[in-house]
Amino acid sequence: RQPSQSMAWPTAAVSIALSLLSVASAGAPPPQGVPDLSNVLQTIRAGFPCSPQRGGAEGEHPAPAAQTYVARSDHFADRPTDWPWVRWLHILEACDHSTGSFPDIAALAEYDRDHEPLVSMSRQETCVGHLAAGAAVASGVAVEFGTWAGASMRCMAAGLNATGRAGAAFGFDAFVNGLYPSNTRKLRQSAKWWAEATRDGRNPRRFDLEPLFRWQVEDVYPSVQAVRCNFNEASCARSHLPKALPVDAFATDAAKSDAALARHLSNVAPMLRPGSVVVLADFFTLSGGKTAYTVRAQRFWVTAKLLDGAFEALGWAGSDLYLGQTVLLSPAVLAKLHGAAWRRTRAGTSARCASARNYWAAIQRVCGAQPSEGCLPPYFADDARRWYAPLTGETCPGLDPAVVRIAASGAAESAGQAA
Repeated sequence: RQPSQSMAWPTAAVSIALSLLSVASAGAPPPQGVPDLSNVLQTIRAGFPCSPQRGGAEGEHPAPAAQTYVARSDHFADRPTDWPWVRWLHILEACDHSTGSFPDIAALAEYDRDHEPLVSMSRQETCVGHLAAGAAVASGVAVEFGTWAGASMRCMAAGLNATGRAGAAFGFDAFVNGLYPSNTRKLRQSAKWWAEATRDGRNPRRFDLEPLFRWQVEDVYPSVQAVRCNFNEASCARSHLPKALPVDAFATDAAKSDAALARHLSNVAPMLRPGSVVVLADFFTLSGGKTAYTVRAQRFWVTAKLLDGAFEALGWAGSDLYLGQTVLLSPAVLAKLHGAAWRRTRAGTSARCASARNYWAAIQRVCGAQPSEGCLPPYFADDARRWYAPLTGETCPGLDPAVVRIAASGAAESAGQAA
């Protein structure tokens, strides 16, 4: 399905955006084997074709290798077409009807303006979703909490620049490298920036990341705003974002638990609106120890609460989940979200039933009525084993038997490994 007329790119806006991008990215051609950013810019000018893998007609499923899965827009035909997340779906849907490729997306997702590898925690497949999120911004701004060195913001800001709007990208962070040991390891992968971080015997853990952030984003969006404040405090976002503009696209790469996500959403809630795109980075991860518990709790909390009328699941790419906001996040809604309490006490049958129903409905919108194993979100079988295995049609009326089968299969597999 081709995008509606309201999805069309304003010619003047694209011309302005591409002139900014062309000036910002001007420089020596890339060395052999390194993709050219100018090809990406020409692709945007041509109407934003790319190569997401989407759920097709009933029974058709995308190839699992791409790790990018997006719902069909006709599932949400009753939603306003000017909502950013509806625009996001249409943009990616238009990609599917194009040439089937996004030339040299790696130039944006993996290389800086000197054609050196980006200092990044992101993956190439997530760049297309962030790029579309920026391009879907209507009258508001794009915001990222935990932007670190700016690799994800680079993709979102490039999409935003294609709208012709300046000064509408905001990256929030402490901009201190060594808050987590893994940050220092990633910085070490760049010889140039590691040398800068350790120059004159300096401690790389105290390295100021803001110059690196600007270096990696300003060539595709010169007016990006780097905001240094504690976004866990309500006053941070509210004092640095334009009061008259909504947040049309919001991403957090810092919420690694349900409690952190509830706090981040609460702090930006007054600026979000029905129609906003919300990106939860590292949503589909499974690390060891306490981290595995908290990220799993976040998935349960989102599926049991956020998808119960406040948001729609739009798709997933790599470890990122894309959501579409449907209602104002009023104090009553936020109170409900904060009341999940999964981290502190085992969820009862009612919460697990809501989670199972909401999660499976989202999967079917993206993957079709009978999802293939390759289209299931990462760790779904493991999560189902932990949350849904005891559920039956009697304990959870209306639950799709497929969820119970997957949960039981996972439980049996886990028991076999333990034996």
